[in-house]
Amino acid sequence: MKRYVNSAADGMTSKQRQKLAKNSTSPKELARLSYDNATSVRRLVARNENTPLDVLARLADDEDEYVRQYVAGNKNTPPKVLARLAEDENDDVREYVSYSLNLPPEMFVRLADDEDKYVRIGAARNKNTPVKALARLADDMDEDVRKYVAENKNTTPEVLARLAEDENEWVRRYVAQNPNTPKEILDVLAGDTSELVRWDVLTNSNVTPTALSILAKDGDASVRRLVAMNEDTPSEALSYLA
Repeated sequence: MKRYVNSAADGMTSKQRQKLAKNSTSPKELARLSYDNATSVRRLVARNENTPLDVLARLADDEDEYVRQYVAGNKNTPPKVLARLAEDENDDVREYVSYSLNLPPEMFVRLADDEDKYVRIGAARNKNTPVKALARLADDMDEDVRKYVAENKNTTPEVLARLAEDENEWVRRYVAQNPNTPKEILDVLAGDTSELVRWDVLTNSNVTPTALSILAKDGDASVRRLVAMNEDTPSEALSYLA
């Protein structure tokens, strides 16, 4: 790929070209800087939200992995370019792709099977991840991946019910917090062995009178205090708090 020599861009220093690459709004100027031989300049072009789409597409093939990362992280990068970067050999590039809101839905299933944990975490956290990919990620061997599936607002009640039985406390905590969690599952989690999970049940806007009645008898004083403060706590349950 053609590169400009350090001083070729109108005699500017590397720092001057970096500043221009970062702040320019001129498509023509950014296209010219995208050929700069200094990777620091090309990286800033890749990050600039004013960079033309055809320039971003070309920089997606750049030899520098950080340039490709910043292309993946640019909110304007087209879906077709992101799909290409989802196959990149560099784990960090694919991780940046997993955070993108422009990623085609079918690519999330590909990322759900990625060998890198952080790519799968990115997919689990993305608010645009389709339910099919989240269902697959819910069975991930890594607890951090499952944790973020439990947190994702797109996760279905059926998958959340499955994750409510997870051996990891943090996974169950996020299930307890998720507004999509079925009420009957919140009732079950009200009897969880972890006081933090039980506490999180109380923070869920869908907490039921049944769960509140269970938690009114909780062995943890801080949990009982929250029950006492909840205006939906059944009157008969309040007798346990006297």
